[in-house]
Amino acid sequence: NARIFWKKKSLIVREYRATCYLIGLEARGKERAAFPLLPPVTAQATFVVTTNRKRDADNLQASLKALWDGLVDARVLYGDDAKVLCHLPLIIERGPKAEVRVTLKASS
Repeated sequence: NARIFWKKKSLIVREYRATCYLIGLEARGKERAAFPLLPPVTAQATFVVTTNRKRDADNLQASLKALWDGLVDARVLYGDDAKVLCHLPLIIERGPKAEVRVTLKASS
C-alpha cells in the first residue's frame, strides 16, 4: 500500500499474483485429488513483522488480494467471494523475518 507510481505497483502486484499461482500449482501437484478445495474454505493469515509499528488490519487484508487471485488462477480455490472463502481475523506476530503465512481449511 505504499504510495508509489501506479505502473510500478501494478508490476509488483502482477509478479506477486504469479508467484502465488506457482505456489498453488506446486500444492496441487503434491495432492491432486484434494483440489480445488471444497467451499466454504476458511482462511487464516498470519503476518510476521519485525517491528512493533502499528498496522491497519484492513490494509493487511487488502494486501492479500493478489494472493487469493493467484490461488483461484491455480484452481486451488473455486473463487474468492464470500460464499467460497471465509476470512478469520488476522494474526500479527513479531519475528526475525517478515513473512505472511496462510492456512486454508476446506469444509469436511
